[in-house]
Amino acid sequence: MACQKLIFRRLLLLLARELVVKVELERWRQEKEKEIRRDAIKGSITTLLKKVGEHIAPLYMLRELGIDPRDLRLIGTLIL
Repeated sequence: MACQKLIFRRLLLLLARELVVKVELERWRQEKEKEIRRDAIKGSITTLLKKVGEHIAPLYMLRELGIDPRDLRLIGTLIL
């Protein structure tokens, strides 16, 4: 009987530990998810700004050289 009580106590302790770990893991996942989403948004904004810059920068250079930008054709991808 004492052996069964000991086994039962250990089993309860293991289940309690497992529950604590699951709760902590869920809390950690929610905190990190916000950070990951912020990083993804930053990356998207940075990529978009780089694409815009790649299209605008040549216009400034062409004006310096006296070339009309309407005479040129885009070789690349459109920014959508």
